Amino acid sequence: MAKKQKVLLDTSIQIGKLKYKEIRDHIKKCSKTEDLSTSFFVLFEFKVGLILSLVEFYDMVNISTAVPQAINRWSERWGQREPKYFMLLEAIIRERFGSSSGSKKKYLRQIETAIFSMLANFFTDIRSVPIGDFRYDEIVRFEINSKNEYPAFSRLCEERCGMTDQRKFWGKHVDDLIKLTADTNLSKKYKAMHGALSKIQSDIKYAHMVNTNKAVGDAVIAADTRPGTRILTTDRSFEILAPILSKEFERIPNKYI
Repeated sequence: MAKKQKVLLDTSIQIGKLKYKEIRDHIKKCSKTEDLSTSFFVLFEFKVGLILSLVEFYDMVNISTAVPQAINRWSERWGQREPKYFMLLEAIIRERFGSSSGSKKKYLRQIETAIFSMLANFFTDIRSVPIGDFRYDEIVRFEINSKNEYPAFSRLCEERCGMTDQRKFWGKHVDDLIKLTADTNLSKKYKAMHGALSKIQSDIKYAHMVNTNKAVGDAVIAADTRPGTRILTTDRSFEILAPILSKEFERIPNKYI
């Protein structure tokens, strides 16, 4: 019996499948004939991005006198991703409850339900253990079993500055780092990522500094993926990253967005 093709769901797919039926349908189709997996680093990004953001919003609602006040206060902290996360949260709440509650107590329960739904959904259709070099990262291993874990999770992420230590990783994948920094196409299309990778190559300490560490996530996913595994993504960056590292990829166009 022939081995099934292995497919890695990256962070953009893990979040995209929460939003779009078309992505969920594509994953279902793949799961019938292929072996779907993900990585510990993807789980890390999922947690410090989407989950942490919504945990922080939960805390904001909890300390506010009313839901509208919490939304207004949280919007003052928005970067590029937070509005998308908030709209995703509202969509899930409306799908499950019909509407978001104006009652602070009920709204908190709705947020909590949505967060646990997202965490459970991460492993939907995935039958194998996540792969990669970040298995023992504290944030990856942190289990959120109830709202009681929210404060400890937030503190851990704050203490770590939302980072996982990449120094050992890039020391192991130095050949990939050399290939990536040598690529002129990457330097033209993704200057910030290429600049961060170049700094890491010049001095490994930059692999654990916030600005460089957080700029190279897609490169980490590409280098961390095993040969012969196809990366499923919505991000254009893999059109450059994957060929550099001789990795297979399939990009689902962001036509739903």
